[in-house]
Amino acid sequence: MVLDGVTPIILVVVLGFFSAKLQMFSINSAKELNRMVFFFALPMFCINLITNANFEKFNFILLACYVFSQAVTGTIGSLVAHRFWKLPLKTSVLIGLATTLSNHVLFVLPIAQNLFAGYIIDQISAIIIVDTILIALIVISVLEGLTSQSMSLFGILARLSKNPPVLAVFAGLLMVALAVELPVYLTKLVTFSAYAAAPTALFSMGIVIYNTPILAQLKFAVAISSIKVILQPLVFMIIAGGLLHQSAEMLKPGLMVAVGPSGTMVLIFASAYNIDPKPLAPVVVLSFLISIPLLCLTLLL
Repeated sequence: MVLDGVTPIILVVVLGFFSAKLQMFSINSAKELNRMVFFFALPMFCINLITNANFEKFNFILLACYVFSQAVTGTIGSLVAHRFWKLPLKTSVLIGLATTLSNHVLFVLPIAQNLFAGYIIDQISAIIIVDTILIALIVISVLEGLTSQSMSLFGILARLSKNPPVLAVFAGLLMVALAVELPVYLTKLVTFSAYAAAPTALFSMGIVIYNTPILAQLKFAVAISSIKVILQPLVFMIIAGGLLHQSAEMLKPGLMVAVGPSGTMVLIFASAYNIDPKPLAPVVVLSFLISIPLLCLTLLL
């Protein structure tokens, strides 16, 4: 059952890898595919996700525990990058983001949708909604403060207004709050376009894996990836299961996201703020490779 849900997702990545190996697609092709996902398919996905979310069934204890685990690993990741590896402060902030933000939208959720329904999908959706708003707001605020001589609310809002997934989340929440129903043709457009997000991003990931020299920064990539896919799940389980006594069944969706790989959003932020992506790409790739067996084990719980 687990293999039936995971294998199709992994095969898309494998196809992307071999298409790059056969020189059918270059790293520049991957960048263009990611732009399509970021500016078109992912916003459609966010609107579709939110307008179909069951907010009444969100487990806010689980959500709070997950956000706390993100705060812990994000802080540790940034400090390790800046103090131990001596990376610039802005780069260290994005390393913290890499240890905080899972690739839940384009990797964990598609696998979950292949295998589950109901509670697990509802809770992963809740994490995605909070992540998109909260994490983007925090990271943009910090990077604006480090980039500009004086951080302003206008500057933060201006950056948020250029982030299509964030705008899509706000649009979806507004539609839910006002009970707005789109015409049938627009609803079908959103749903149809949302289907393009995950396979396109996963195919692009395969191209990136082929073109990323992991061995050149192996120690750094292993250290940061371990904070994301090993430490974050441990912190989450200690808080939610050990202290708040949430059952394994209740913990499962949060744990699935916690063992997920670093999100590719870090590379998009690096481009937006003119930050060297070289330390980031190996982390994204290696965390993806490490997370696959860990996610499979979590699915068996």
